[in-house]
Amino acid sequence: MIKDLCYYAEIQPHEFKAEALLKLTPKLLEMGENEDARYEINKLKEHAAKYKVAELEDEISRFELRLFFSENKYEEAIEAIDKALEINPSDDIALKIKDIVLATLGKYEEALEVLNKALEINPVNCYALTSKGKVLAKLGKYEKAIEVFNKVLEINPVNYYALANKGVLLIDLGKIKEALETFNKALEIDPNDNFALASKGFALVILKKYEEALEVLNKALEIDPNYELTLMNKAFALYNLKRYTEGLEIARKMVDIATDEHFKIYGSLIVIETYMALNRKSEAAFEIEKIESKMIDQEPDLVEHFMDICLKLARDELKDDNRGSASKFIKFAFKNSSKLNYGAVNELTMGFLKSTTDTGILSVLKAAVEEIIDQQKEEFEQLIRPIIKAIEIVETKDLKKYYDLQIEEREIVADVVKKITKSDELIPDEIKRKEEIGTI
Repeated sequence: MIKDLCYYAEIQPHEFKAEALLKLTPKLLEMGENEDARYEINKLKEHAAKYKVAELEDEISRFELRLFFSENKYEEAIEAIDKALEINPSDDIALKIKDIVLATLGKYEEALEVLNKALEINPVNCYALTSKGKVLAKLGKYEKAIEVFNKVLEINPVNYYALANKGVLLIDLGKIKEALETFNKALEIDPNDNFALASKGFALVILKKYEEALEVLNKALEIDPNYELTLMNKAFALYNLKRYTEGLEIARKMVDIATDEHFKIYGSLIVIETYMALNRKSEAAFEIEKIESKMIDQEPDLVEHFMDICLKLARDELKDDNRGSASKFIKFAFKNSSKLNYGAVNELTMGFLKSTTDTGILSVLKAAVEEIIDQQKEEFEQLIRPIIKAIEIVETKDLKKYYDLQIEEREIVADVVKKITKSDELIPDEIKRKEEIGTI
């Protein structure tokens, strides 16, 4: 059939050839016949040049744009879009595709500029408004994004896509009950919308309504058993219910079928956490090593989750006196920490040291501190000074070392010492008295 279409276009006289090629090329692109489409686009170019048909340039640019986009040649696609926009600055389709390409490349500020141009041409363009809301969300401007989605809903109150995306942003802002109401409105419009169902399930998980969440998520899986977002949220719900075997099965399925790497990595993290909950640490370690090299390309939320898991496993390895293994996981944890803000890294690091302190095993805490200093010396040496001082006091039993510290540091150090020794034997009398007064 394709050969017949190409042959038909080829044999047309020059006065009808352009029309035949203009009909044939988009069909080839829709069918994914890119090589044939490229050949016909070149024929169009030759025809336009030979017979000086300037009006063909706009169509040729659009065809090239679609071809580059389908082949993930984004930079070439941008060039083709810009060529189309030089001919027609108000080309709605070119602006739309340029936004998609820029967003795909992570160039959200530039995508926002393109969408604002589209909205200057048509302020009630729901597609451009919805895309603008998504781009603002990617930039972390959640309140502004919600304002844009509200504008879409003013134009079209039954736009369930705007409602569902607004609901997700409300979750990001911690407005879970409001998000739930928004998802319910979306589901009144389309009860079978998988995105709204999966997102509603997630909101219910956050509210710790796990059984209710599973009902919603199971309904979504009846509609599409392989919808990645639903599988992810169901695995998360089952993990929270401590139904680890079921959750592991769902998470593994998600890893196997996911086409989006974000979901594949998230599924792997759930698999790892489940193995850890089942005390299957060797399997957890194996899964960590499988994805470690991929973390550099992931979003900060996944990097943070991965770092937290690695530090938890490192703590357990230190408790089992596996210093070498613990060191490896601490290294994995900090390898991509530059993608996180200092506050997040600080919180995870101090959480790790607190959990090792809570073991009450001096050798575990001492090894943890040494590893942190080795990995991140400049960043954390000052921060963990009270813990270092507490270790010195426990090892030397020298209470005079408290007086090398600022007054406010002494109580922090005393608290760490007490957790290690499980007694107040190495606590100065004035801190003991202060604690006694505080309990009266």
